[in-house]
Amino acid sequence: MKVTTIGTGYVGLVTGACLAEMGNHVVCLDVNAEKIRILNEGGTFEDVAHLASGDKGAVVLETGDLEAGVWCAGQTQGLISDIPTVAEITTRIVADAEAVIDRVAALRR
Repeated sequence: MKVTTIGTGYVGLVTGACLAEMGNHVVCLDVNAEKIRILNEGGTFEDVAHLASGDKGAVVLETGDLEAGVWCAGQTQGLISDIPTVAEITTRIVADAEAVIDRVAALRR
């Protein structure tokens, strides 16, 4: 599957990394040039965590200045290939999460 995450903060970057680890083609977009540079140079989330604090978004909410930062974001797109039941979706999510957990555990060994 091809996936694009908008924003490489706590949710977008981790989601993108997990989906990529599962074999999906993932593109992560962000407006912070410094964050993009660090990640392109092989940086980890820890290297950019200080840039993903959400402080700019808080300024927008506190002052109402829409130019102060991103004040809301979050959209994921994909192609629908089937229409499963809720039970099937839940089973898939659990299986995918367990697979990621197993892969992460293997990396720690």
